[in-house]
Amino acid sequence: MDPDLSKVIDQVGACADSLKHATDQYVNRLLATKDQSLKCDADLQAKQARAGEEADRLRAEINELNAERVRLERTLSTLKDRIETEKKNIGREKEKMRKSLDEWIAAQPRA
Repeated sequence: MDPDLSKVIDQVGACADSLKHATDQYVNRLLATKDQSLKCDADLQAKQARAGEEADRLRAEINELNAERVRLERTLSTLKDRIETEKKNIGREKEKMRKSLDEWIAAQPRA
């Protein structure tokens, strides 16, 4: 065999080995990227599920707080109405007492 041909064959073999090694590294990087991507996707899905649960919990809490606010507003309105009624009653009682006191004073003999 011709020494130049043997040298070319050896060089081609070395290039093929080098290309195979580079290709294997590239494939390994792609597989690692794929694994990392799958992990990220799974992590994202888990975070989205937790976020959805938290959003649902917060919506329920907001609804409860709104219901409590409505109940408290009704109670406040009722209490305001009672206070107004009591103020009116107190005013009427004061007027009765003044009138009664005036009548009593008028009924006292003058000296």
